[in-house]
Amino acid sequence: MDERHIERVASQLGARAGDAVDVDRVSAAVLARLRSAGGARRPRPVSRWMALAAGVAIMAGAAYYTFAVGDVQGPPLSGTAAPQLAGLNSAELGEILDSLVVEPVTLSGQVSLDDLNAEQLAELLQMMEG
Repeated sequence: MDERHIERVASQLGARAGDAVDVDRVSAAVLARLRSAGGARRPRPVSRWMALAAGVAIMAGAAYYTFAVGDVQGPPLSGTAAPQLAGLNSAELGEILDSLVVEPVTLSGQVSLDDLNAEQLAELLQMMEG
């Protein structure tokens, strides 16, 4: 068995599975199920007063949180992991970040069906069948 023969057999397995599906029968069953369900139910409407009360509660909670917590800032820059970076402006920091670009890793070898053992080939065929 060569690689082309295995690929041809694998494609035939997928084609047979697709041919076994009766599209007309499946679509008719789906339409019948949708018609028997009677359409989507509409959610119960929320009164305007309830929506207004919910909005006021959210606003009050946000105001309380803002005043209770205050304007909290992060740690001072002098306590950073790299204090040497504290004096740099945004352009200099951008240059440093651009210099850290790493080239993508490429695989040197190609994997073919010949590299797979019998168990792996069986698993591949089973996955292709669906």
